[in-house]
Amino acid sequence: DVVVETASVLLTLDLDFNTIADESSPERAAFETAFLTDISGALGIDMSRLEIVSIISGSIKVKFTVLASNDPTEATATDLVSTLTTMANDPSSALFDGNVTSA
Repeated sequence: DVVVETASVLLTLDLDFNTIADESSPERAAFETAFLTDISGALGIDMSRLEIVSIISGSIKVKFTVLASNDPTEATATDLVSTLTTMANDPSSALFDGNVTSA
């Protein structure tokens, strides 16, 4: 049996949405790259396992998906979301060392 597991996450950042509201702006592209870099770095996974679904206002709310890995030795998407939740509640975690996730 093949099980493809993904997990959805909604992360709110205390940043001004207006700075990245224009989806075609270089600022938006830079934010998305920095966000994916921050999350993948904090979780110790390849950026290819993350996919931004949407970015909405209300500070900045990023809905993203943690994708399954083809490598059975890597953490599952569910385990990674659990780790991310723990990090979000710990200001000294790697999540708060990111360029955009430090907000």
